[in-house]
Amino acid sequence: MLIATKPMALTPEQLWVFVTGENNAVDVARLAHAPEIGGFIALPISAFDPYALLPAYAPTGELLEGWRWATTQDVDAYAHLFA
Repeated sequence: MLIATKPMALTPEQLWVFVTGENNAVDVARLAHAPEIGGFIALPISAFDPYALLPAYAPTGELLEGWRWATTQDVDAYAHLFA
């Protein structure tokens, strides 16, 4: 089971979480949002380019269709998911 911290904003357009697993290893991930479904996903920086304009798989540059980087406004609008 993975456990994530509450989102932390470096800027209003950059939200990050720390994720830990059963082995207590810690990884950092950037939060992405799919506005059409109201979903959020934490994308690990080991697999996704956190500095790309949109979420993209780092090795190929393939975009995650329907997803964009989450903003503080997104998290505020769905605050009940992060309580």
